[in-house]
Amino acid sequence: MVTILKRKVASSCTSITPQIDIVYGIPGPDRVFEATDILVVFGRELNVKKLLDS
Repeated sequence: MVTILKRKVASSCTSITPQIDIVYGIPGPDRVFEATDILVVFGRELNVKKLLDS
C-alpha cells in the first residue's frame, strides 16, 4: 500500500524538521505524483521488498 504526504510550506528558514500539511489516503490509479510528494509504503515486509525490486 502507498499513501502520500504533502509538506507544509516552511514558515521559517531555520526549521529543519519537515512539517506535514496533508495526508492523502491510498491514491487512485489516475493519481499523478508530484516531485515534492512524500510516498509512504507499508505492508508485509516480503511485499514491500518485491515492490522495491521491481
